[in-house]
Amino acid sequence: MPVIGGHRLPNSPQAPLTGAPKVGAPMPPPLQAGAAMEYVPLRAPAPVMPPMMPKLPPTPWQAAASPSAHLVQQQYVATRLEELEARRTPGRQAALDALEQMLVEKPPFQRMKKIPFKELMRVYKSIEMNLQSAELTVNFKCDTWFTNENPYDTYTQMYQRAVEGKTMVLRDTDQNQADLRAKVDNAVTFPKSWQGTQAQAPPQRGLMPGRQSPERIQRQMDTGAMTPIHKAGELPAFLAGNKHFNPDTKQVFLALNYGRRAYGSAINYGYSHFVAKGSLRAKCIYYAQDTFKYAKATPKGKRIRVDADAIQYTYDNLGALFYAKGDPHLQEAIFQSCYEGRTLPDPIATVCSSYLVEAHHFGDLAFDKHVEHMVISPKDCADRSLWPTIVANATKFCRRNGVRLFQTD
Repeated sequence: MPVIGGHRLPNSPQAPLTGAPKVGAPMPPPLQAGAAMEYVPLRAPAPVMPPMMPKLPPTPWQAAASPSAHLVQQQYVATRLEELEARRTPGRQAALDALEQMLVEKPPFQRMKKIPFKELMRVYKSIEMNLQSAELTVNFKCDTWFTNENPYDTYTQMYQRAVEGKTMVLRDTDQNQADLRAKVDNAVTFPKSWQGTQAQAPPQRGLMPGRQSPERIQRQMDTGAMTPIHKAGELPAFLAGNKHFNPDTKQVFLALNYGRRAYGSAINYGYSHFVAKGSLRAKCIYYAQDTFKYAKATPKGKRIRVDADAIQYTYDNLGALFYAKGDPHLQEAIFQSCYEGRTLPDPIATVCSSYLVEAHHFGDLAFDKHVEHMVISPKDCADRSLWPTIVANATKFCRRNGVRLFQTD
């Protein structure tokens, strides 16, 4: 019977037996030595030529014409957070110096010429912690939002709302002059160190794109010079001079309600407001006061002289805001709320911008994903007979988006 798997065994060196010997027949002499195994050198395999393949047509892959708005925003924030981290220590030291100068004029530190560093850091950390825990709010007028049912799912910024067809037409409003607003946003977003940077080589085919250069990021986000267009009977309007500009890359404006004010951060935009989820705070870039002040301080037709490196603050370095140059009333307001624990009253609407801590969020602001709750106030409603309708529409909106709704006076 053949051995299972015997086809894999090597041939035996002995001659195979042809049969059993007969009874009484002499036995064959035993083997004196094992059969000799002769070494057979291995031969190199004969070369096999590859088959002739037909010539392939050119690859149909094409590089994207431009990165998506979301990718541009992600890379802008990642780049700026890295760059601002390098400025964190000197910024904090300037804030500590300003804080010490304030403390020596207040009890119980009045008699001290120099405050011990440990005590100074305790006060500083308390202020920073309370700034970091403050709510991010967006003020609005609820009669504008909810006199009719609001079908929107996402809060859009002014550049997105200005798109008409495939063209952005940025128009003046009662709050902002369009061309100045665009000029300021460009100035406070891009630091001087980004000017003249060279673009990186395009990514290799089949690989995910790496970090883009500041020049390439800015090319998608900067409006360029605004070109006026004139139409009789309409508000002044402007077109972006940069043909690569993508309106979706611009920031959403929020504000840090460090004063724990009942009507949010900026009543000049409305007494109603919504509150963003806490996870959004670490993703924002912060400024002391309303950034539009740089336009007001610049003579007409002149370049806005401000460097984003000097005025931007990250969430991890919010305490450095205490030093921010500007109206000294902001320092006092931050000290009263974030150290003394006071709930601040609303400033009059005309000076709200001086008390503002502005936050720029680069990305979507979806109501169902990014909003914690909403507060509406009848102070926004000139016609109080509309208030029940506004409440009903606001209730539908909040149910649809999973947002808690509160009413205040």
